[in-house]
Amino acid sequence: MSTKKTKADQVEEILEEAQRAKQEADDVLAGNGISGVRAYLNSKERLEIKKLKAYLKQADSENQILRDRVEALENLKAISDPKRKKIPRRKGKKRTSALLALSDIHLTEVVPKETTSNGNEHNEEIGRERVRSILDQALFLLKAESKRSDLFHLHIALLGDFMVNADLHYKMERSTPYEPLVEMEVVYSMLHEEIGRLLKDQPCDSVSITGDVSNHDRDTEQMQMGMSADRSYDTAMYHRLSEIYTEPDWHIAKTYYTTLTVGDFVTTTHHGHARGASMKENSPGVMIPRWTWLNQQQKIYGFNLWVQGHHHSSNVISSPFFTHVSNGCTVGHNGYANDSGFRPEPPSQQLVFINHETSTVDRVHTINA
Repeated sequence: MSTKKTKADQVEEILEEAQRAKQEADDVLAGNGISGVRAYLNSKERLEIKKLKAYLKQADSENQILRDRVEALENLKAISDPKRKKIPRRKGKKRTSALLALSDIHLTEVVPKETTSNGNEHNEEIGRERVRSILDQALFLLKAESKRSDLFHLHIALLGDFMVNADLHYKMERSTPYEPLVEMEVVYSMLHEEIGRLLKDQPCDSVSITGDVSNHDRDTEQMQMGMSADRSYDTAMYHRLSEIYTEPDWHIAKTYYTTLTVGDFVTTTHHGHARGASMKENSPGVMIPRWTWLNQQQKIYGFNLWVQGHHHSSNVISSPFFTHVSNGCTVGHNGYANDSGFRPEPPSQQLVFINHETSTVDRVHTINA
């Protein structure tokens, strides 16, 4: 019997083999749970996953940049606005601090009695006596307050105009016997002696000293905005004093305004010669500041207390948000003030007591020389 396959048998065998191959492929695909449509969808999913991974990588990179920026800002904030030190309270006593304002001393100014209708006389010797009297009374009041309350801190506010400065204006040389650099040495000697005595005898646990620029302290004909501290005889004296008396916390002005924080209480000091810091006397004789300008400054500096000099007038006035203290002078009424029709005031300086339990000014003593 012949075993040779016919063409029909061969074709049939090829078809069966193809069918088996197809079935095997179908079985493999079916076994993996994959169909043609599913394979297509999987390719799209893989593409989407790849895109999402790329997006997440980019987002991680951007988030890291943001985290770095936040960390940098937090570090800057920690430097510019350090955490306020909690001040321990002495048992049974309210916490208080004090601010002594010293300004408009004009130590060497010569004021003949005849120029003030015999109302005031001043020279270097009288000036020294008046400053000494102010500090003696301030020390007495500070020691008395330290017995009544927890008087933990003293802020000495040097508001400027300690000199006359013969170069400042025409004919100003007639008001002082000294040239500016010599006068600076005379005034520095007085400040060295009196601040040293004050620091030695004051009763507080800690002391801060702020030093402001002024208008009689400049070595230029006109004020140089933004450069006042670099052209100031006053700041030169402050820096020398800070090297001698290193224990106080010194804040020497770089601009017109100096801000100091003690506990939760913020004080801004300024000599008072900025145009916005001007004051005007009302009909009852009270010196009124420019509240609109001050409110703007309060939003900038966040102060509870504003202290300024320049106007040679001791005055205290408050708003619901802060207290404004104007400091007097020790030179007293002079010929310029007399001929300008300004109201005479006795030589004086201001001593402010602050209640740290209410973050308000407790009271202000006007100390007459």
